[in-house]
Amino acid sequence: MKIIKISLIAILAILMMSACDKKETEEEENNNNTTVTQSTFTFMKQGTTWTYNTFDSEDPSTIIGEVFEITSLGTDGWAAVRWSIAGMTVQNIEWYADNSVFCNLAQKSTLKKLNLCTSNPAVNNSWSETWSTSTGSVTNTRTVVALNETITVPAGTFTCIKIRETTSEDNVYYKNYWFNIQNGIIKTEGTTAEDYPTILYSELSSVSIP
Repeated sequence: MKIIKISLIAILAILMMSACDKKETEEEENNNNTTVTQSTFTFMKQGTTWTYNTFDSEDPSTIIGEVFEITSLGTDGWAAVRWSIAGMTVQNIEWYADNSVFCNLAQKSTLKKLNLCTSNPAVNNSWSETWSTSTGSVTNTRTVVALNETITVPAGTFTCIKIRETTSEDNVYYKNYWFNIQNGIIKTEGTTAEDYPTILYSELSSVSIP
């Protein structure tokens, strides 16, 4: 059974973020007073909820549900998001968006943000962010590899931007995102050195935008 493997891969981003240095909290109040005008990424609303079917290539019939819900959204563009796997809250994470960028790997205390997409992306656009960890640092990089890809998932058919993520921490790791500006992340697939050649998939089964 691949439930344990799925859970390990699904929380990879949490492990990266929880390892980040949390000591730089003094600057938060002074650097987050700007009111953000955000209209491009129309899914960025308090209460928006995404449900995904997560499974792997070795046992695609075993499906685990993942849910992301924006529980609060400040006028500064920072959102608190509850991430649940199989009905259990794994961790509360942070996203950031304004009228030009959307970042789903972000840390308000250090103002670090890694773009997932911009409002006007082009193929080969690339963004990187380096995170301090207990053992050194990790650099994540995301690159736009395609525009206007048609993706069909249980929630429907969407026109998507495809972004590929890699990390300095794992030479095998990759994660492909299919992203729709109006509805958010539609599908992901990826692997790690630990689980290669098993591929983990996550497909949108529903999205509710207030």
